[in-house]
Amino acid sequence: MTKKTRDLRRQLRKAVMDHV
Repeated sequence: MTKKTRDLRRQLRKAVMDHV
């Protein structure tokens, strides 16, 4: 569960950085 949340947060941050 922790790994999934961490991976999700990392992907979300990467998407936001790419979007910005």
